[in-house]
Amino acid sequence: MNKILIGLVGRKGAGKGTAAKMLAAQYGATLFRFSDPLRTLLTILHLPIDREHLVALSEALRTAFGEDILLRALLADAEKADASLIVLDGIRRIEELPLLESMEHFSLISIEATLETRHARSANRGENTGEQQMSLETFEKTENASTETTIPAVEARATFHAENNGTPDALRDALAAIMATLGKTTS
Repeated sequence: MNKILIGLVGRKGAGKGTAAKMLAAQYGATLFRFSDPLRTLLTILHLPIDREHLVALSEALRTAFGEDILLRALLADAEKADASLIVLDGIRRIEELPLLESMEHFSLISIEATLETRHARSANRGENTGEQQMSLETFEKTENASTETTIPAVEARATFHAENNGTPDALRDALAAIMATLGKTTS
């Protein structure tokens, strides 16, 4: 792949989606989310799009087709995209990193925020069924799901770390500094 490829890792509610949208708006990146194929399949199957179903489907696909099945699907779509900058939002598995790290123009950015900040964001956005009513304690327990426990090991391998407990402008500035390091200016 002859494109700049940025992977985003972070725990739920850290701001990966916000960072991805900022990269699209400011640098013309094309976005691919790891959860998109899962959400599409759940919609086709007329199943709720909630953490339980996302985790179950992710596990079933990875068991049947390999730990990197979602990555391979996204990379195939990214290869077809008419863009020089690709953002993969939601890298969670260490098994996905060897393929990515073998790519010449790949960088991994960890988006990081406190538990309390992430809980508040998840409740406010209500992206998945049940998140708006979830207590902080329940939210913390959801981080024991198999799709979540692998994230710290991936974060540890990140090329860059962006703290996101503050304002959107602070995150935008952190991303701008990272992008400058990569030689990218706003589009």
